Amino acid sequence: MMAFREKQPRTGSVASASKGESAGMGSRHGVRPAPSEEDAEESPRGQGKAFALLPPKGEDPFRCYSREIGKVPLLTAEQEVKIGRRIEIGQIALRQALAGIPIAVRALLEMGDRLRRGETAAADVIVLPEGGGPEAEEVKAVLLAFGRIRRCERRIAKLRESLTDKRRSKATRAILINSMAVEGEAIQKIVADMPLKPMLIDDLVAEMRRRCERTTRLATEARHVTLPNASRSAEWRAKSRQPPLAPQQARPSAPPHGVTLV
Repeated sequence: MMAFREKQPRTGSVASASKGESAGMGSRHGVRPAPSEEDAEESPRGQGKAFALLPPKGEDPFRCYSREIGKVPLLTAEQEVKIGRRIEIGQIALRQALAGIPIAVRALLEMGDRLRRGETAAADVIVLPEGGGPEAEEVKAVLLAFGRIRRCERRIAKLRESLTDKRRSKATRAILINSMAVEGEAIQKIVADMPLKPMLIDDLVAEMRRRCERTTRLATEARHVTLPNASRSAEWRAKSRQPPLAPQQARPSAPPHGVTLV
């Protein structure tokens, strides 16, 4: 009789086969298999740190934001009042500076005219209290302020026209210039006290900046432009400034050789 010895399966091969089957099943069903001890030892230590900042799967991003923003200290009531006051002072200074620019004053007057005619809503010009609409008294006060600015502008125009008279003495011209400065300061004070909307002032500042850049660009281009007859005109002006030549005086002719004049 022949005896057959049953082969014993090797433990390592069975373990690797079961591991491969479980990995395959996990990949088919979308489940990632847990790493073994050998894989954990082989994996570099830096991989865990790279994914440590990511929130866990399924965590709400808004909660993450709220948790992080909660670490920043909030402003106290006193700090809020100080910041609000600084913003208000800056807005007043900005309105006062704009009122010193004639083009900006004319733009404000045009805005006042549109408000008076009803072409512009009061909410686009005046700062309104929260939750409230424009009251008739507030709109009337703003329209009266625009009227005072218009009267100051007319007085400045008359004073400027008086300066064109060449018969004015030096003292009179100094008085007229001083009066124009007083009217300009009055306009600045009126505009600074008006409850104008910050967005309106910001748009006006942007418009003034665009005008200034355009003027600077045109002035730069004009300096580099050479007219075709510019050299001839300069030469002609140089010649015209020269004094005329004096007529040559008649000189007596020399006497003939051997003749003596008495």
